[in-house]
Amino acid sequence: MEKQRLETFGDAIIAIVLTILVLKLAQPTSLTLEGFLAIKEGFFSYLISFLIIFNVWYNSHNFFHVLDEVDELTVWMQGFTLFMMSLLPYLTSLVAQNIYSLPAETMYAMTLVGIHIFYVLTVKAVFRSNKDNPKLIEGDYLNKHINTPMILIVIGFIIGYVAYPPAIIISCLVTVVCWIITFRHFKDVIV
Repeated sequence: MEKQRLETFGDAIIAIVLTILVLKLAQPTSLTLEGFLAIKEGFFSYLISFLIIFNVWYNSHNFFHVLDEVDELTVWMQGFTLFMMSLLPYLTSLVAQNIYSLPAETMYAMTLVGIHIFYVLTVKAVFRSNKDNPKLIEGDYLNKHINTPMILIVIGFIIGYVAYPPAIIISCLVTVVCWIITFRHFKDVIV
């Protein structure tokens, strides 16, 4: 498959997901500071979900930029990544309305775990089908920091289940920020 077709498909899905995500934001009961503060959980959840989606899109764009080809496994792994991202509008709304709910927090974090796992599998599939691509090798996409997000989510789960349920979604935010920092150097390598 041509890599441009996969990128275009991914861009379309992401545009739809982001549109649904913003439409699911609750409206304040009054257009005052107090009204907006009453729905702060919704904005917080939206921020995390937007960062997740943007980060995956940005890294995929940079990543696919250097590819020679994509194989069927890469297409499927990217498809599963997009599927997991398509769940974010629903789960963002669920967490925003139930910030202290362990099931809501758990489902949201497990979606982030799924996105991360499928993204890593996409990277591995790309390496398998582009073994001799010097830009991929130089980019070190499978570096030692690739599992940092999983460790942070586990810490969030432990704190969330033992003491404070919102620690799970807070760990999602920390995870996304670390993900952004970790994958930031790839753009410099591939340009």
